[in-house]
Amino acid sequence: MADETPLEMIEIPASCTSLVDWVNKQEKVEGVCLPCGFSVIVPWYRNMLRDNGYKDLAKEVEQLGKQDDDARVAAQILDGVKQSVDNSIVESHLRMYDCYLQEDGGN
Repeated sequence: MADETPLEMIEIPASCTSLVDWVNKQEKVEGVCLPCGFSVIVPWYRNMLRDNGYKDLAKEVEQLGKQDDDARVAAQILDGVKQSVDNSIVESHLRMYDCYLQEDGGN
């Protein structure tokens, strides 16, 4: 059952970019583990989507954890998922997950 606490809009830092842009920059940085970072946020995405009624999108995201997709494919899928969500509050939470990943640098 979903948490009964209402979601609130989250302010996204200006430094947070699309995941595709971020992956393109990070692929050149030595010591960055892009799959490691995505393995953290994929379950967050899945749960946020599932808990807020986006079951089909949650299933699409869940498949990322079962495949050996490269980071660019995962980034494209997650960026596309955010564009498919018609709830700005849920979208802001998904974008914040991206920011957490970008702040940590995939380490």
